[in-house]
Amino acid sequence: MADTDNSRTGVVVMDSHKSLEQVHIFELLWRSACEVMLLLDNNGRIIEANDAAIITYGYDREKMLAMTLADLGRGLSELPQGQQVCCGLFEAVHYRSDGSSFPAELRFCEVEKDEQKRVFLIIRNIGERKRLENNLRYLSYAIEQSPTSVVITDTDGKIEYVNTKFCTVTGYSKEEAIGQNPRILKSGEQPPEVYKELWDTISLGGEWRGEFHNKKKNNELYWELASISAIRNTEGKITKFLAVKEDITARKATETALQQAEAQLRHEVLLAGKIQRSFLPPALSNSKVTIRTVFEPYTLVSGDTFDFFWFDGATKLVGYIVDVMGHGVATALQTSALRVLGRQVFEKAKPLAERVEELNRISTSCFTEDSFAALIAFELDFTHKTMTYVAAGINYFLAYSKQHTGLIKAPGTFIGMLPDVGFEQHRIEFSSGDNFYFMSDGLFDLIAGHTFDVRSYQDTTERLSEFVRSSKRTDDATAILLQIP
Repeated sequence: MADTDNSRTGVVVMDSHKSLEQVHIFELLWRSACEVMLLLDNNGRIIEANDAAIITYGYDREKMLAMTLADLGRGLSELPQGQQVCCGLFEAVHYRSDGSSFPAELRFCEVEKDEQKRVFLIIRNIGERKRLENNLRYLSYAIEQSPTSVVITDTDGKIEYVNTKFCTVTGYSKEEAIGQNPRILKSGEQPPEVYKELWDTISLGGEWRGEFHNKKKNNELYWELASISAIRNTEGKITKFLAVKEDITARKATETALQQAEAQLRHEVLLAGKIQRSFLPPALSNSKVTIRTVFEPYTLVSGDTFDFFWFDGATKLVGYIVDVMGHGVATALQTSALRVLGRQVFEKAKPLAERVEELNRISTSCFTEDSFAALIAFELDFTHKTMTYVAAGINYFLAYSKQHTGLIKAPGTFIGMLPDVGFEQHRIEFSSGDNFYFMSDGLFDLIAGHTFDVRSYQDTTERLSEFVRSSKRTDDATAILLQIP
């Protein structure tokens, strides 16, 4: 049926079927809409509610149609209104029948129905949006307050965002930085290959990590540790680049100072090692005795030392090896002190055991509670053809003589631990062709389990030298190797 035009009254009469169809469609939309829809009268009373409203608020329809908007959380009188038909948007906290609440966004519009003003509301639960907004707000605050610089650029490298720390470090304001390229910070101190590697990495979606030697607005140079990576959209396309950078200028200065200090310390320790070695007596060979020595520090300086010298008109030769517990400069200083004290004590004309006892007494002040030294001392008397020896922690040596061949052991405690300890001295005779091999623990540990032909002075000294060069060595290695021609 077509619409009828009554020209005399000027009224257009619509097809009743079309009107019913539109009403039916509206009712379907009203009831099936996922969003809450309410219709209020001028007093804020709910006169219509769709199914989504019933489900969302948890009231049955009869109960809800007896309620006002104020019962849900906010009254009609609080809505922004004007003299004409008004539409708007605001937020409020709404409450369900079980007392729980949710943040709601209310879109309202004043409409006329039956020549009366009504308010049509669409209500959305914006809890998830609020959560995301809060997270974004927290994240934004965290980035702004971050102790590291944060820079975001577009894919061409144009700066779109910088945080407060960036401005503090570089001296550029946000207004000055945004729209610029990060190359405004380039100092020219780094080769182009660094930047090429950076762009090649992030353009493929990777993460680049490295250091920049950059320049501030005032031309002051500074160091940054940077992590730069790509930001992708939901389709996986790279849309931005993110740089997080830490100012490591102070750390670099500390590292440089430390490196310089280490280099200076190494130089001084090397010098100390050379001085320590220069105090040692050279090899000796004459008609009375042949002496070869081994001195190999485990580090740059040694905790071992040795000495030998003639006295009593060159009729006697006294010598000793000292092995101080530990390694490093402090141990080397203790060793040097013992060497000075040892020369003073061993030059005295009294029994060898008494000289060791005196050295023990006066050296106690050189040691802490948990440190000490091992020693073995000997004295060759070429008039009587005897060798006297005293063990004080180094309690063995190798020998080849008519009286003894192989490992000779002797008791004796360490020095530097107790000031009033007594030591025993032992005496053996020697003759032409005899060999005596005195060693520190570091060398004895290396040769443990190996067999030596101590009759051959040449072979034994060469084999000991080979052991000293072994990669298995974990201690200083020292030896005095004697041969009676």
